[in-house]
Formats: sequence, structure tokens, C-alpha cells
Amino acid sequence: MAYNTGNPVEPNGSSDPRDLIDNAKIADKLINSSDLTWPGRLGKALKTWAGITQQVTDYLIAQGYESVYLVYGVGVIVQRQTQLVQRDGELYRVMNAQDIPLTLTGTWSTDSPKLQAVGDAALRQALADSFNPDAGAALVGRATVALSGVFDLQTARKAEDLLYEVKSYYRGGRVGGGLFQWSPSTPKSQHNGWRIIDPSISWDGLLASLGSYLTAAGGSGSGCFIRTFDGTASPEMAGAIADWNGTTGTNCSVSVQALINDASVAVIRGSGGAYWFGQFAANQVKFRISRNVAFDWCWSKLVCRGEASLADSSGALFVFEDCNARFGRYIFEDTSFTFLIGGRGIQPVTLVSLNKTTSGHHIGPCHVVGGQSILTVAPAGSQANRTNGIRLIGPCTADKVYYGINCANNGDDLSGEYSIGEVNRALFVYGVSDVDVKFNVTYGWPASANIYLSQYGSSVKATSGIKVKAHFGSFNGPFLIASDSTKSGAGEFRDIDLDVTFDALGTDNPSSIGPSLSIFRMGCYNPASPNSLMTELGTVITDNIKIRLNPGPSVSDLGSPIQIYTPSQNHGKWTITEDTPYEITRMFPVDAAGTFGTPVFYRGGRGFKAVHGSLTSTGRVVRIPATYLAPRKTNHEFTIKLRVSARNGVGATTATKMSEYLLLGFVDSSGNGILRVATQVATVDYGTPAATFTVAMSTDQKFLEVSATGYTGSLSDLVASFDFV
Repeated sequence: MAYNTGNPVEPNGSSDPRDLIDNAKIADKLINSSDLTWPGRLGKALKTWAGITQQVTDYLIAQGYESVYLVYGVGVIVQRQTQLVQRDGELYRVMNAQDIPLTLTGTWSTDSPKLQAVGDAALRQALADSFNPDAGAALVGRATVALSGVFDLQTARKAEDLLYEVKSYYRGGRVGGGLFQWSPSTPKSQHNGWRIIDPSISWDGLLASLGSYLTAAGGSGSGCFIRTFDGTASPEMAGAIADWNGTTGTNCSVSVQALINDASVAVIRGSGGAYWFGQFAANQVKFRISRNVAFDWCWSKLVCRGEASLADSSGALFVFEDCNARFGRYIFEDTSFTFLIGGRGIQPVTLVSLNKTTSGHHIGPCHVVGGQSILTVAPAGSQANRTNGIRLIGPCTADKVYYGINCANNGDDLSGEYSIGEVNRALFVYGVSDVDVKFNVTYGWPASANIYLSQYGSSVKATSGIKVKAHFGSFNGPFLIASDSTKSGAGEFRDIDLDVTFDALGTDNPSSIGPSLSIFRMGCYNPASPNSLMTELGTVITDNIKIRLNPGPSVSDLGSPIQIYTPSQNHGKWTITEDTPYEITRMFPVDAAGTFGTPVFYRGGRGFKAVHGSLTSTGRVVRIPATYLAPRKTNHEFTIKLRVSARNGVGATTATKMSEYLLLGFVDSSGNGILRVATQVATVDYGTPAATFTVAMSTDQKFLEVSATGYTGSLSDLVASFDFV
């Protein structure tokens, strides 16, 4: 008999001993009774163990569960849909009720259409499928699906929780693959064939149709595969094949262009292979780059073939326009280049400024097997827009190039070192400032100049701040400072330091280079005869020009290594080092009217200037600017020691006179010289006729004038040298 106290369960259960007795009786009924339910202490119906067992049995019956299998074979009869047939470890049941009862034939191809697998063997087989893009890992959530090539993305199952690992760009390849994810929201119009893939665009997966696939317009709507990458891409990721073998190769241009076009690419990195970029038309530019993207080729070889005609002078592989150039670790070859072709070969890298000034450019390390230059910097827009801050990151080397460095009215603040085997012009710069280079050349080809500092065109800036330290094994073209004929005798050159050593004079251009011919030349190209330097009086400006020519021990004595062709009243201060040989008449030019427009030369700390010819002829006066007489150009006193020498020609018995003066004076705020004292302190006079010297300030007080009378020989000369006391 139950107590049925009705005591509540909450909050901590009943502690009444009577409830404990009732609960023990109820638990016995729940476990051991055959009843399906039994009331609890508070009257709630509870399922007994017998009730739970019956519930499970009813569920299995409802699901058609049968624990005994039929073994597949001839004549086996399936009576119910719930009966299972076992074959090769897999379980099957009849799919359609109308086929019941089904007598099996024992021929699987006949019976299988009527049976459905209900075990896991088929699942295991599907998971192991490496060919069907809808099988394998594609059946597993958050799994990685392995695909052979980009082509397979067209048929891959699309799920955001899957990662697609593409082995190679092309099926059967080994490079250019990567990880992709499905993005249902990415517009198909963004398809670019390598980073964003619209699977609805049909592609046969072959190289021949790569170009059309990379540039294909995406479909309407959204849904694309997106490549996972960190901003660094290789041309192989866009289908390039670096297979140049010295004769043939696969043109990689469309692949590289695809990377350039994608603004998400910050670095284009080569594979170290050999990329072929095809045959160029005359003056063709292959790649124009107008955004900041760095190139690290990992010492890949970049190969192309120029057009090689006379018209081909500005063909280029990579042109950076109004952007920062970082381009290094590459080997470049224009297979058409020789020094005998009509054109100048293909430029590997060219920098231009169209609409703005840029800075911070790094070129190299690099090697040029053959081509137009190591680097070309060219104008394209206003002279106000400049390409600045160019650094050659070494080593930068070349076997054969037309130019070493070519800065054409653009390319300020350039510095670095390079080495060249054979070259036409090792350095060609004009209209630029602040160039500081060191280079070595084994052989300079016959040319109008192996080093050429120029100024070209109208309304261009001066060529200034140029520092060159060079070595030539041998050379066949002079070292030249010269304005182009378009300047009509004008031009401006300031702050130039040219230091050249050489082992031998070349013998392949004897009409231009030889022991008796000038090595360094300065002048202006003649508008009437553009291939010759004019000797007429010009207006060209030169100032602070320093020259050092250091011939090797095997070089014969040089008769006149330095020559100024074009006289100008605007020649300023020039310096030649003490180890640089010179000949006065070549350094102080005179025009047909007898006007000397010459610089003031400094050598060994002393300034000097000279005139030559009959000293009684018009213009045979040494004129030293007053601003050179004092340590400062204005508002400063001067005390100088002046030495004046004259010869009446050439020879051991030629009449000669030398005098030394002490000059005291002042240069005022306008640059006018006031000579207070001019005392002759010593003189030596040899032979006849006698000569008389005159030392005085010019009428306008802008020059100290030194003249001589008495010597009328056509080979006479008058030299005035001075230094500060």
C-alpha cells in the first residue's frame, strides 16, 4: 500500500521516509514490470523499460529495418522493400515498390538499375574519386579539393566552405597553380583568367587560346573562383611558360600583361627560367606600366628580338610612365643586336615622366647580353616633370650595348656603378643634373663619342652636376662635352667632373683617335654641318669643369689630349689635374676674327689663361675675369702672384720672356676689379726681338688684361698664370 503523501519535489526533493518507500516501489515497477507505463509518486505516467523497448521496436519496423540480409545471386527473391541485398560488402534495397517481388538475375548490369545502395561503400568510392570534380573532397564540408589545372574550375562543385588546390595552370604541369575559393558575390565581369575565374567562360585549357581566355569578358551576374595570394605573382600564374631554348620559345607577353593589369599585384616575381617576348616591330613598346609594381625576376632571362632597321631606335621591353620603378635580378637579351645593325636595339628598361615628377627608382642587379642600354631615361611630357632619384643596384653589367646609361633630357639624381664589355657610348646624358656614375669598359667601339655629355633641344635645362669616374681597356671614340646643332652654338654645362683612365688607345678609328689627336673635346655642333664642331664664336656657357685623363703606361705621349673647339666669352673655370697632359693652343680657341673665348684653367692650384698667334694681332690679350682674382667673387681684397710668359714661336733658340708681378687690389660688390698695385718683381728676357708686357684692368673693370708686344710669329703664345698669396 502506497503512502501517497503528495510532498513536492522542489526545491530539494522530499526527505520524508514514506516518500522513499513509495519511490523504491515505483523504481521496481519501471525496471521489472511488463507494463508499458507506470505512474510516478506525484501521478505522472512514466515509460517503463518494457515501454522503451517497445518504442524502439516500433520505430525500426516503421523504418523498414530488417536484421537479416539476402545474399545477391541468381534466383534470389526480394519480398519486401525493407529486405536488404548484400553484394561485395555493400547493401542494396529495391527502389520501386512496383518491382516487388523482384527475382534477381545474377547479372549486375541487369539488376543494378532496380537497386539502391544504402551502405557506405559507395560513399567511400566517391570520396576516393580523383577525377570527378563533384566527388572526392568536394563531398566533405570545409575540405580541400585537389584539381589538376585552372581548366578544372569550370566544372568544380561550388561551395564557400571548400578550398580548391589547383596543382598547375595547365593540366599535367607543375607551375602556376595555387589555392582558390568560391565567392558567390564576386561579379563575373571581374574575370581576368588567372586571379579571378568565371567558371561559365568556356576554355579548352590549351596554350593556343590563353590570350583570349585571359582577356575574355566575364558573364553577367556573380560567382567566381578567387585565387588566394599575398600580392606577389609569377607570370606562370597567368599561364606563362618560360621555355626559351636559344632558338624558340613560348611568347609570355599576354601573361605578363595580365599581371600588370591587375592592381592587386604588388610584386611580379620570375621563376628563374627564360621568358620569350617575341619579335618587335620598329620602335615598339611591349609593356607600358603606369602604376607602382615591383619586378623581381630571380635572375630569369628576358629575351626578345628587335626589328634591327635604321628606324628602330626607341623600341623597349618595359617602359615605366609616371610611376616608381623597381626592376631587378634579370638577364636581358635582344637576339638581333650587333654593332653592325641599322638600329640601336631594344631597351630593356625605360623611365619616362608624362604628367608628374617621380623619384625612388631602383634598377638592377642585372646583366644585358645584348641590347640598346642598361638603362634609358627619356622625356615624354613637360620639362617640369622629371624622373629623379635613380639608383643602380649592383652588379649591373653588360656584354654588348649601344649605350651604357642614356639620360635624354630626363633622369636627375642618378647614381651607381656598372661594367660593360663592348659599347658605343658608355654614358650619354643631356639636359640633366646630379649624375654620379662609375663604370668600366673593356672596349669602346668607333663612335662620335664613347662618353658624351650634351645638351639637346630648345628650352631644356643645363647639363650640370655630372661626376664620372671611368676606366677603358681601349676606346675608339673621344670623350665629349658638346651641345647639339639645334642649340646653334649655345648650351650650358656646369659642375662637371670627368675622370678617365685608359690602358690603350684603340686602333679601329684612326681618323678620330690617335696619339696626336685630342681625346677630350668640347664644343658645339655646327648647325650648317651637324657632324662637325663649330669654331666660330658661340655663346655656350661652361663653368667648374674638371678633367682628369690618366693614360696607362703603354700609351704613347699624347700631343694634345684636350681640345676646346668653340670659343665663347661665357667659358668659366676649368680644372685639369697635374697628371693630365695638355697643349695650350688646343685649349684656348680663337675664331676667325681673332676673338679668344676661352676658360680660365687651373692646374696644380694655379689659374692660367693664354692666347696664341702673332701677339700684335687683334684680340691677343689675356683677359682674366676680375671675380677670379679674389677668394670670393665680390667684396673681397686680393693679393696674387702673376706670372707672364711669352714665346715668339717654337724652338730651342726662340725669343722668350718671363716676368713675375705682385698684384694688390679689391673686387667690389658688382664684381669690378680695382687694381691698387702691380709691381714687377722679376723678369727673364732671352733672344730677339724683345717683348714688352702690359698688366692692367680693362676699361669696364671686369677683367685683368695682360698683353705683349714685339712677338709677331704665327706660333707665338702669351700665357698668364696666377695664384693667391
